[in-house]
Amino acid sequence: MRNQSSRLIICLALLCAGLAGMAGCLDGKSPPLSDHDVSVIPGGTPVTPYAGTYEEGDLLITVPEFQQHWNPDGTCYWDGRIQVTNTAPVPKTNVIIRSSIIDIGTGTAVETKSTTYPRIGGTESLSLNVQLRGECDGKYTFRVETIVD
Repeated sequence: MRNQSSRLIICLALLCAGLAGMAGCLDGKSPPLSDHDVSVIPGGTPVTPYAGTYEEGDLLITVPEFQQHWNPDGTCYWDGRIQVTNTAPVPKTNVIIRSSIIDIGTGTAVETKSTTYPRIGGTESLSLNVQLRGECDGKYTFRVETIVD
């Protein structure tokens, strides 16, 4: 009698699993979003998009989307190529480009790198590649500032 009860329970469990699989409940895929679905983004500190082109005096700064990269040792860095154009006909001297990776949760700079250019000629453009380190699972935004004499 006990064997029959065990078999019945196993058969019912297999039947339920089969029905759930046929209904699409076990395929591991999320159903497509509809117009009635709501996307929730975890709150906290609102993040201003950083990528774009900005004017700072006579300098035109283009900041890209920084891309995350993984090192073989398990650490991570973000990489981006910043474009700087002097829109004035006269040179700018002692230009400092300061790039920072900012922790979204705390608002603090995790790493900052500065590059100094003694002179950027009139209507001259340049680009610099910036690599900034952070935690691989960190949530970051980026800030690029220019300082000119």
